[in-house]
Amino acid sequence: LEYGYGYNGEAVYNGSNIFEKYRRCETEFLRALSLPTDKPLISVSHICPAMTTSCAGNIFDIERDVYSEWNKELERLGIGIMISGHIHCYLRLEPNDPKSLLPHSYQVVFGARCDGQGIAGTAIILNEQELIYRFTDSEHNVIAEDSIKF
Repeated sequence: LEYGYGYNGEAVYNGSNIFEKYRRCETEFLRALSLPTDKPLISVSHICPAMTTSCAGNIFDIERDVYSEWNKELERLGIGIMISGHIHCYLRLEPNDPKSLLPHSYQVVFGARCDGQGIAGTAIILNEQELIYRFTDSEHNVIAEDSIKF
């Protein structure tokens, strides 16, 4: 992404959000993969192809055909969980959640925030039975916690 600098020296997003070439290359890479099916598969990406209805019509609601192809490859590989941060909120989408722009069979955890309340993220704990995620604030206080069983 392209950034410039505002009046106070802070980074400012310049609106460059064309990812088609990158996503098409990534989709081709996924097409060539064959992954084991005996363990839960977790994908981590800044942007999730399922995105939410809150993105509908905004500047990031682009290239749905590209995201659809990318999503098909994640489905083929048997991804069970997608961890993402793009929409800057704390949210969990169930498979084929009505808040998703694209149907998907995997669960999605969005876990990032960058606003006037500070920067926050998600702490992940992974064991053989479950993925535990804790939404934390910039002082590492747990705001919310949930888990996904395997």
